[in-house]
Amino acid sequence: MKKNLRTETRKKRQELNELQLANYSADVVDKLIPLLRKYEKIAIYLPMKSEVDVTSLLRLERSFFAPVVTGKREMDFYLIEGLDQFTIGSFGQKEPISDFKIEPEDLEVIIVPLVGFDEKLNRLGQGGGYYDVYLKKTNALKIGVGFEAQKLADIPTETFDVPLDYIVSEAKVYHK
Repeated sequence: MKKNLRTETRKKRQELNELQLANYSADVVDKLIPLLRKYEKIAIYLPMKSEVDVTSLLRLERSFFAPVVTGKREMDFYLIEGLDQFTIGSFGQKEPISDFKIEPEDLEVIIVPLVGFDEKLNRLGQGGGYYDVYLKKTNALKIGVGFEAQKLADIPTETFDVPLDYIVSEAKVYHK
């Protein structure tokens, strides 16, 4: 079931053209900024393919951290020290080159990519479980980002799925 939903939402996301991806990503970031105002230690991700590009948040004067895959279903977040300080990880994703790892309990916000979402703040991820495992370790505010094209009527959930506090799309901020 989830596999079919992933295929469906990935296809919808891939149908967005470059201009739409850029404009919608900018709209998402504009909606994110007010949610981040009072926080200093923020985990983001470095986008792949047609994911929402949140890297323009780096212009804010905050400490930003990005994931580094460290094992099967395991990742840690490291300080982003510069836009040119990256290596390519095991899944083809950019990972920061940094010695400063933040502990999950020290993060204030984690911005999470998603493949699909519903209005109940459920997230459909890539299927590897990396974020679900990490989200259980932190009390940070959990914000998913995606495009309206990725919205589903309902996502089946399992006991290990971690609901989000917010989901931000180009059109709307969903919250409890």
